[in-house]
Amino acid sequence: MNDTSNAARVRTQLETAQIDIEGRLRGAVDPQEREALELTLRQINAAIDSNNQADLLTAATDVAHAIDALNNALSKSRPPFDTFVDSLMMDSRDLASAVAQMQGVDRLPPAVIATTTTPAIVASAGTLPKTINSRKFNDLKAEYDTLFNTCTADKARRSNIDFYVNRLRQHKQIYATLGAELDIPWYFIGIVHGMEGGFDFSTHLHNGDPLTARTKQVPMGRPVAGNPPFTWIESARDALQMKKLDQIGLVNWSIAFVLYTLEAYNGFGYRRYGIPSPYLWSFSNLYVKGKFVADGKFDPQAVSRQCGAAVVLHEMQKSNLLA
Repeated sequence: MNDTSNAARVRTQLETAQIDIEGRLRGAVDPQEREALELTLRQINAAIDSNNQADLLTAATDVAHAIDALNNALSKSRPPFDTFVDSLMMDSRDLASAVAQMQGVDRLPPAVIATTTTPAIVASAGTLPKTINSRKFNDLKAEYDTLFNTCTADKARRSNIDFYVNRLRQHKQIYATLGAELDIPWYFIGIVHGMEGGFDFSTHLHNGDPLTARTKQVPMGRPVAGNPPFTWIESARDALQMKKLDQIGLVNWSIAFVLYTLEAYNGFGYRRYGIPSPYLWSFSNLYVKGKFVADGKFDPQAVSRQCGAAVVLHEMQKSNLLA
């Protein structure tokens, strides 16, 4: 789905939510409920304006704020409920799915090198570090530590980075429940969910396919056990166990190993071109340009518009959110 069709779909869903809120507001008596409804209308109107004028990532962030306001209005609802609660819950789910698709437009394709005889080029420039062309953790550990310690978030992308951090905080309990079961840090699960699925809990963690059926895309036919529709936990458990991430042991998940496993999720193809992977370092001082624009196709001038996973992790550590 392209930017234009995304914008049209989101505007329709925002306007539907706007009508639902306005209808409820006309009959609301409770002061706290009225205050929540009025705040929600302001957030929805801001999201509509942003959707018309801003870039896709900024619009997605504003829509996410509108979703938060919708959920707050739900929590402040007072009888009579009639069909309002069901309508608002549907509005919230539809918008959450739309935000995931908005985020997905800029999702980086797998960084996999196509079979070719063309020599790799080095896209690094200026003072950017040249990365090691290896896939072995022991070779890369020191590099990950160095880059993480020198990472600085791009101030111009603050709202986009905050979108990821806030969603991780909001859904921590879900990730922590699964993480405790599998001995995997909750924030690793959450970051993968954000990077690969836009925090949409109606899709498989494997590849973003709907939970209403087994996966259709690679990896196909997952989960093998059970019957659809699957819960997000059931699917995410299968995705992580399929990669044997539950066999590592919580004590071994250092920052460097988290970064290594995140890069492996997207692929090590950027190392052939000597640049830090945008899947990790986009929106920071460690990335300028160069990205895979399709499977096996690298463009040295293309610039990633997806927030880097390491940048999110770095901001969470700075805010003491990794516990």
